[in-house]
Amino acid sequence: RELWLSLGVIDAGRPTCMRALKEGYSLTLVLGGTKEQLIPYSPTHDTIVCKSRRGFIYLARDAGKIPIVPCYGFGEQIAYETSNFMLPFRQWLQHNLGMGLPLPKSLRPNHLKDFVVVVGKPIEWEDNDTVQTMHAKYVSAVHDLFYNSREKYPQYAKRKPQ
Repeated sequence: RELWLSLGVIDAGRPTCMRALKEGYSLTLVLGGTKEQLIPYSPTHDTIVCKSRRGFIYLARDAGKIPIVPCYGFGEQIAYETSNFMLPFRQWLQHNLGMGLPLPKSLRPNHLKDFVVVVGKPIEWEDNDTVQTMHAKYVSAVHDLFYNSREKYPQYAKRKPQ
C-alpha cells in the first residue's frame, strides 16, 4: 500500500478523485478496470472497454468541465495471456462483487518491451456539451487514436479494436 501511495496512486472512488481534481491534480483513470482484466487474450484484436463507461465524464463535468485526454496502450492486452479457467465464475465475481481475479497463464510478461502508450489531443468542453456528447467525442477520439497510431508500430498494424 505504501509503495503505491508513494508513487501517487490514489483510490479511484468518486470522492477521492473529485478531491484530487479540486486540489489541481491531474488524474489517469484506467476505464476497463476489473472487467477488462478478465478479457481473454486475442491474437487479432484488442477489446476496448469504454462504451459503457461514463463515470469519468460525469467526474470531469462536476469538477468544472475539465478537458479529457484520450489515451491508448498498445500491447497492454498481450502483456499477459489470461487463462479461461473458471472464467464464468470470475466474471460473476467481477459483476456481483466488483472483484477482478485475472489468472495469467504465466507470471512472466510476454511483450512488455513492445508496450506503447499513445496520447491524443485534449477534448475540451463546449457550452452545449452534455455527458452523452462528450462520451461520444471520447469514444470517437480513442477509435481514431487507435487507427491513426497503429501503423507506426508494425507489431500492432493488423490488430483491430473491438
